[in-house]
Amino acid sequence: MGVVYAAEQREPIRRRVAIKVIKVGMDTKEVLARFEAERQALALLDHPNVAKVLDAGATATGRPWFAMELVRGVSITRYCDDNRLSVKERLELLLQACAALQHAHDRGILHRDVKPTNLLVTEIDGKPVVKVIDFGLAKATNQRLTERTLFTEEGRIIGTPEYMSPEQAETSAQDVDARSDVFSLGVVLYELLAGVLPFDFKAARAKGYFEVQRCIREEEPPTPRQRLSSLKNSRDEILKLRRCRLQELAGSLRNGLDAVTMKAIAKARRDRYASCEEFAKDLRRFLAGERVLARRSSPLSAWRTSVGRIARRNPALVPAIVLALIVGAAGTWLAGSIAGDEWTSVAQPPTTRSADLLFDVLKVKNSKAGVEVSVRIRNDRDLAISFELGDVRLRNAGRDVSPVNPENRTQVIEVQAKGERSFRWLFPSRVRLDPGTYSVAIVSFRIGSIESPAHAVFAINL
Repeated sequence: MGVVYAAEQREPIRRRVAIKVIKVGMDTKEVLARFEAERQALALLDHPNVAKVLDAGATATGRPWFAMELVRGVSITRYCDDNRLSVKERLELLLQACAALQHAHDRGILHRDVKPTNLLVTEIDGKPVVKVIDFGLAKATNQRLTERTLFTEEGRIIGTPEYMSPEQAETSAQDVDARSDVFSLGVVLYELLAGVLPFDFKAARAKGYFEVQRCIREEEPPTPRQRLSSLKNSRDEILKLRRCRLQELAGSLRNGLDAVTMKAIAKARRDRYASCEEFAKDLRRFLAGERVLARRSSPLSAWRTSVGRIARRNPALVPAIVLALIVGAAGTWLAGSIAGDEWTSVAQPPTTRSADLLFDVLKVKNSKAGVEVSVRIRNDRDLAISFELGDVRLRNAGRDVSPVNPENRTQVIEVQAKGERSFRWLFPSRVRLDPGTYSVAIVSFRIGSIESPAHAVFAINL
């Protein structure tokens, strides 16, 4: 639609700028309308993470142009990989993009083409700064950006399929809101974490528009952790670019980032974050070591999603599905009555190292009586270790939930060289705790004459 040139403004002030002008021969009514809409959208925004509009006008031949802040940067994914940024540093950059898009949404502007190449990273005073660019597909939710009429051609996708929300992939794409940009940001997060996109659209593109549209609307992506585990050939390079080991990245994904990512890219808008700010808050919770609000779908929710997808594809099966729902609900109630409400969590965090000891979480049970944790301690040193455990507490978001039952606390433990010991803790609770990530903190930990508060802390999942 447009071409961008680096230029120099000489008066009234001297500075380097970027000038965007419509390409020769592309001045159709639709292109002119979109160009005018982009120019007006940028004029409404004033945020440090959005490229600013400085001036506007038309050439002698009538081609419209506008001058904006010159951003010398690269895409957010390339910057992160070129500089081998850690997961934490990648999330901090994405938070800048969330703030910029929330600013746009607060002013009634939807971007509709959020992708890495439109999230440029430049360095200002030695610090990386994200700049959101290219509002060429922007849409206003509470005003008109142009007096010209904007048309969407039927059978044509407006945007970039790899980062596009299901509702934007619809033929009309008129019913979009801020959650569409949240979806696109979620795909960017997925790529920043796993190094690849949720889907490979090469085969779909070869089959045409409707196959691409079907994939966007119906195909369920694997979690970043599942995707990462399937990348046998490129996984080492992905880990190298993030300066971490597989266990560390898998642990971060398991302990919150998988859930945050999948909530952001949920097919149904009602299941996503309602705004970029909500999305950002959950990312900040993860960075602070707090429990994220995103939750993986419960079995019932996942079943409901699957049933809904089947019903959309096969309307004739709706009566049978309704009957199955009734029978399933009755079966769920009966099973709950028989089995009680005790259950065992799965997918515990990887081994945690502390004071030359390795802590393996073997089993976790959560019931109304409390939380029972079975732990194995391994000594990988060539010498035996004898240590004393003092107070042990279960914590959530930095707050004590319950101290361990004194009857279940082992005071002195000796682990032979290259040996291991297993033991069990019971943390009493009056009510069954909500699912999530908790930490077990050994408040008093003594090896010989050395004592350190909270010396050993490791995570468990309920």
